[in-house]
Amino acid sequence: MSEHYKKEELELFRNHQMSFLGRMACQAHLNKCSKCADRLKELSEDDDLILQLRAANQIFESIINEDSARETTCHSSKKTKKTQFGTKRERNVDS
Repeated sequence: MSEHYKKEELELFRNHQMSFLGRMACQAHLNKCSKCADRLKELSEDDDLILQLRAANQIFESIINEDSARETTCHSSKKTKKTQFGTKRERNVDS
């Protein structure tokens, strides 16, 4: 193959979705072509970045959920009473 592999084709190679002969030809090309080898490496680095972003997002969501749950618990334990002068917080009698 004198041309370069497209990203889509390299994705097939990476994910073992090429035929056996196709993988052999692609591997032989990658051994000779630094441009395609670099492109394949970039695809792997993109995957690593995506995994890191997903992990960071999960951490962020768990922090948000903890804060939200804490806020809900805190607000539900505070009792208020409406008076003619506005809303007044009652003391917690359970303690």
